[in-house]
Amino acid sequence: MTLDTQVLEFQNYARQSLQSGQAMQALNLLTQAKELDKGSPTTLMLLGIAMSRMNQPVSASETFEQALAISPDDPKLLYNYAVHLYSFAHRAEALVKVKHALEVSPDHRGSLELLRVLEGDSARPIPQPATVVNLPRAGYEQAAGLHTILFIRKAPAVWSAVGWTLSVAAFTCFVLAIIKFISAAGSSADFLTTFTSGATYGWIQGLYMLSLIGTVIFGVIDLIDRRGMFAWLIVLVLLPLIGLGWLALPLYMTSRQ
Repeated sequence: MTLDTQVLEFQNYARQSLQSGQAMQALNLLTQAKELDKGSPTTLMLLGIAMSRMNQPVSASETFEQALAISPDDPKLLYNYAVHLYSFAHRAEALVKVKHALEVSPDHRGSLELLRVLEGDSARPIPQPATVVNLPRAGYEQAAGLHTILFIRKAPAVWSAVGWTLSVAAFTCFVLAIIKFISAAGSSADFLTTFTSGATYGWIQGLYMLSLIGTVIFGVIDLIDRRGMFAWLIVLVLLPLIGLGWLALPLYMTSRQ
């Protein structure tokens, strides 16, 4: 994957996050994109929007200014900067930006609407920084999914099958251990302690432990791939410790659908 492709993917995922109201996730994605390419006005524009959504007006304005220093006549950039300024009650500055946007692109619908609001009814609701109108560019709309690791993106179904296979293996071993324990007339109260201690059950215990190690490894890779909530690692590690490792991965696999 080339550097430009990585940056474009970060931008696309950030747009999706902003559109779904996940400004913090967008902020994290765009911070990574900026580290890869500090001179991308699109990244800076989206970063400014995310900061504005996170109620960081000073940082957002500084970021918009950085973007304008690179691309001073971008109507989408000017429009989003104007929306940000207006949303924090800087009407005069917003008016300057939106008029500049219309000088560059007289038919820009968002700017025309914002101009009417700024020059007309002050009781109109304050808009949110735009992430949909006029923002997508060629190639952004057809994202291949939220996968960022190459081998997973090429075969997502195979990767999911690996996860479910680990789930089935852990559950099967757990059921076999229960059957063995019952057949030995053990008490159910002692089962979890005996099974998780690794003192008995031979190959069943060994295969079960391998499946649990695979569960954690799978979870870490999948969370990195999807940039998911790493709090899931608590579940993937904690449940095996209390004897419910067979349940950890099915819960995670269901949540990621």
